[in-house]
Amino acid sequence: MLTKIKLFTVTWSTDTAGVSPHDNMRTELFFKGCNKAISGNACLGCFNQPLWDDYAKYTHSVESVAEQVIRHAPNKYVTIGGGEPTDQIEGLIELTQRLKQAGFHIMVYTWKDLYSVLHNHTGERREFLQLLQNIDMLVDGIYDPRERVYRKSQGDGFLNSVGSGNQTVWDVRDYRENGRTLLGFKMRDLCGMQLKLNDDLIYITDGEKEPLQLTVSQKGVA
Repeated sequence: MLTKIKLFTVTWSTDTAGVSPHDNMRTELFFKGCNKAISGNACLGCFNQPLWDDYAKYTHSVESVAEQVIRHAPNKYVTIGGGEPTDQIEGLIELTQRLKQAGFHIMVYTWKDLYSVLHNHTGERREFLQLLQNIDMLVDGIYDPRERVYRKSQGDGFLNSVGSGNQTVWDVRDYRENGRTLLGFKMRDLCGMQLKLNDDLIYITDGEKEPLQLTVSQKGVA
């Protein structure tokens, strides 16, 4: 059976979905459905309420979504959010694998805390480890409007992309190569980010702030 994805919409070109070396323009996919929200525990101040319910009149095969993105995206920088994209983890893994094979830089948003997910030896841990092999950046953590990080006119792909200070921006590329360590920063500790043409992620901090480090092993994370 073909894996299906419930999509809400696609924004083919936006500068509010993360950084890119092309004036911070990226394609953004919004997955439909958020189990956390429909269970009555939505993130405070969630701005995507129409995406909570996972009902979708139409579903799309992973292959067809990948083909459309590859064909129509103006550049090879894509962000996937929702809703909660990891609630459709099987489709998300397959889609990101196809897009990575096509040379895309991939960023994913999730409310789930990466440390907590990887600390637990469950099916979700295994699935997240698979996902990390396909993506370049992960923003994790529950959105908190009391720590909102947003400057509409900034146009830098970071401060004009809705997020909150408690969330972590993880650089996944090194982990894909070494299979062990991820580095990241809390949004509250950043004053900007840049993505180079070679896809090197540059964190801009105010001072000597050290990155968070998450080391993955067979036993869990440290």
